[in-house]
Amino acid sequence: MRALQTLRLLKRNEPVLRESAKSELPLDDMDHEALRKEVFAWYGSAAYYAQCIEVELIIARLFLARLRNPEVPPEELDRIDREKKTMGQLLKLVGADLKDDEAALLNACLENRNFLVHDYWYQRRESLLTVEGCQRAASELQEMSARLKQGNAVAEEMSRRIRARLGISDEMVHNLYAEFHDALRSGDSREVISDRLRAILQSPPRGAGSEHD
Repeated sequence: MRALQTLRLLKRNEPVLRESAKSELPLDDMDHEALRKEVFAWYGSAAYYAQCIEVELIIARLFLARLRNPEVPPEELDRIDREKKTMGQLLKLVGADLKDDEAALLNACLENRNFLVHDYWYQRRESLLTVEGCQRAASELQEMSARLKQGNAVAEEMSRRIRARLGISDEMVHNLYAEFHDALRSGDSREVISDRLRAILQSPPRGAGSEHD
């Protein structure tokens, strides 16, 4: 399915920025152009983890649909996969499966994500004009990236808990990822991985009963 495909491609291209890019060169010693590039790099890192969270929430929603209705038809799973939902709407849909501290962190991530997408450059565009402004922007974005990375780990853990209730192991998911990339390398259609995931979601849960709202 699209969500699983997207997530795996994102994971394969995870940012390689160090926890602190300052370790490469003190900010005071960087020229203005290098600092501008640093701002763009940390913006990209933060946006990347925000996207990972959204995709993981979609996947969690797919597994929840299967958990709540073992007879859910493939067409319904496809509809859920393709349905346009904001990150805030997705959080509400999976909120019952989040612990309080997890929900608090993901809501903070939601605020960061919305600021990045809708308002960041409008409010921070002048920051690029000076060395000091770039330093502040890079520091702020680095903090956002770290928070969003942590939020992504929380979303992954929630999704893992839901999968476990369906009897779907991490190994099984890993094998799905591997199968997807094998199919890509051999020139097969992306539908190969979609069909495999659909088959797993349609199979009877192992060691887990159905749940209802």
